[in-house]
Amino acid sequence: MAETESGRHSDGSTVLSGGNQGLRTRLLLILATALIISGTTLVSLLAIRRPIENLVIRNISSDLVHSVATFESMQSQQLADLDRENALLADLPSLKALMTTSDRRTIEDGAVEFWKVSGEDLFALADGNGKIMAAFVSGSAADQGIRDELQSLFAGAHGTYTINRKGLFGFSMRPLYFGSQTEGTILGYVISGFAIDHKAVQQLSRATNVEAAFESNGHILASSLTPNLGIEPCNILIS
Repeated sequence: MAETESGRHSDGSTVLSGGNQGLRTRLLLILATALIISGTTLVSLLAIRRPIENLVIRNISSDLVHSVATFESMQSQQLADLDRENALLADLPSLKALMTTSDRRTIEDGAVEFWKVSGEDLFALADGNGKIMAAFVSGSAADQGIRDELQSLFAGAHGTYTINRKGLFGFSMRPLYFGSQTEGTILGYVISGFAIDHKAVQQLSRATNVEAAFESNGHILASSLTPNLGIEPCNILIS
């Protein structure tokens, strides 16, 4: 049975010419290659996805730990600077002379000058028994309630933070000696401190790129965040 030039048998059936068969084969090869490349790419992406995610998580965690450590280091440095300044105050002969009077009214009047020199948010003088003789907080003389709260610092071991109705303070307490520290007698104590409020924590947070909050007994005392933003800060526990 003879085939015509148009690709049909004499009985009317059709056949593919050699050129059409070659085109179809090339199309199938291209399609197969594309499928193989796509599949290989997908498998490769899935294979490296987990390591990349782990690497990103490790980098973020490392940056966070570093930032938190920097924040805590800066806070510790601030407290160390305060302690050094307080030590200088405690060594002033004029302050020691004031404390030798043992008169509350005289000490209250004289303490104003030392409070202004210190420039601190919290300043207090106590006698050798831990009785508060003069106290100033947040720009004014402290009332009896705050005096009692400050006096409670002498009841036992204390840390570097104190909480009263005026807020949270980082503080330093230094004894005043008549004579040397090794052989002299204690005339009293000088207490000074700085307020830890929203503004103060914000300043530290901007320097360390960490959102932080100071917490005690489940209550936020000071935070760098505006309330109700829904962001979890790094909480620093105050005992």
